[in-house]
Amino acid sequence: MLFETKKKVNQTNSNDILPQSKSATCTSYKQIIEKLLQINASHHSIALGCAIGFGIAITPLFGLQIILTVLLCLLFRANIPASLISSMIGNPLTFPFIWTANYKLGELFFTNNTFNNTSFLQKLEGIVHAFENLDWNIIYNNSVSIILPMLIGGTIMAIFFGIIIYFLTLNLLKKYKNN
Repeated sequence: MLFETKKKVNQTNSNDILPQSKSATCTSYKQIIEKLLQINASHHSIALGCAIGFGIAITPLFGLQIILTVLLCLLFRANIPASLISSMIGNPLTFPFIWTANYKLGELFFTNNTFNNTSFLQKLEGIVHAFENLDWNIIYNNSVSIILPMLIGGTIMAIFFGIIIYFLTLNLLKKYKNN
């Protein structure tokens, strides 16, 4: 007992778990879908968690997204791991596209005279130059003219895509569980 040899642990190779694909992106998507399908919870809870995670990930609330995702999951009794998995849509590669779409959509709800007619990139450049000169008035004015449309556009996109993700995930889970 004291000097007994240890039993060999059956080690699995990562190649045995998932089939090899031609690109790393395809493998990562397969891993995400497999992780979602392996969660042991109700279909509704998982689908709602995915919708919340995806919806919050496409808002411009950078730095608050994980906290808001977990709080909303607790409030609506959604699956937290599913929401965290689906919130991976928001990453440094997708944020520029998401934030530009948020801004453009939110800008549609303001008249042309609400904010000056400078472009999104010009406003961002103005904020950077204002930070260099510590001109707080310009920082405030340009920040509000960017953040407000982004919040409105992000909220609309989060609700719209959240509903779509909910039903897509629900159908995916039902098909998987039936097979």
